[in-house]
Amino acid sequence: RNLGGNGKQLAISPDGKHAAFCTGGGNGSGYTLYDINPLDVTEFYGEWKIGAYPVSGAFSSDNKYFVATDTKAVKVYTVGTHVLTAEFSVEDFGYANKLALVGISRDNTYVYGVVTPHGAEESVVLYFPFVE
Repeated sequence: RNLGGNGKQLAISPDGKHAAFCTGGGNGSGYTLYDINPLDVTEFYGEWKIGAYPVSGAFSSDNKYFVATDTKAVKVYTVGTHVLTAEFSVEDFGYANKLALVGISRDNTYVYGVVTPHGAEESVVLYFPFVE
């Protein structure tokens, strides 16, 4: 299966039942990411509609949520239904198109995004409260 080009990150759920290969062009229809069966990469359970350009993703510790970025926002989706449940923009902070890495805390109380401002030597981590 062609899972897209310009691969950035491979995310695998803690239970090992889901995977997402984050590529700049996406791997579904448009800029989406397939919810891939890690045991058979030709099988997928659906897709998350991320938008241009899906470069990073992570699963929650309880396997319920998938967090991803289009470089402009931290987006939270359900794993079971692939529905967007929360979105946190970084454009208000002056970091549009700068998100390179996203994640979710082990207790699922916040999501975060890591940006490296242009010309900066250090990264900035932005935290957003997430309530299930």
